Amino acid sequence: MLFQLLGTVVLGVAAAGVLLVAYRTLGRRAPRWILPVAAGAAMLGFHIWSEYTWFRRTAAALPPPLTVAMAPASTSIIQPWTLVVPRVERFAAIDPRAIRWNERAPGLRMVEVFLIARYMPTFTTLQLFDCATPRRADVPRDLALDPGDMPQGAVWVELDPADPLRRAVCAAPL
Repeated sequence: MLFQLLGTVVLGVAAAGVLLVAYRTLGRRAPRWILPVAAGAAMLGFHIWSEYTWFRRTAAALPPPLTVAMAPASTSIIQPWTLVVPRVERFAAIDPRAIRWNERAPGLRMVEVFLIARYMPTFTTLQLFDCATPRRADVPRDLALDPGDMPQGAVWVELDPADPLRRAVCAAPL
């Protein structure tokens, strides 16, 4: 975040400098208002570009087995342009090759989900998805199964049947 702030300020100064040099080269004096407006416009433009391309740049930098499974768009009232064109500030990624299942419970699939958010460290969680009924449960690393091959003490969360993370996990080939 510090580098983005520094880059934004440097870009604003550079934009004002380029405009000043252009006016001097033409032998004219720059109006007093034009340099701050140019610097502000350049900084605002860079900030908007950085916010809107973060997801695409971050997703492209993921290691090859990881795929984006869910990327909800968000809006903010303090950034009114997001009300017109929402942006992605967080997403979930999975490794489809690392999905685990139990032959005695064919509808259940377990996968490590990588939760990636802007300005936050990446968080990983192990989740169990029930492909037969739309639900999921967070599971501890030391998962214990009951005699019916169901996780002991799992707290199931009902999901929308169209949940993109559930669909990505359940549609992945085994």
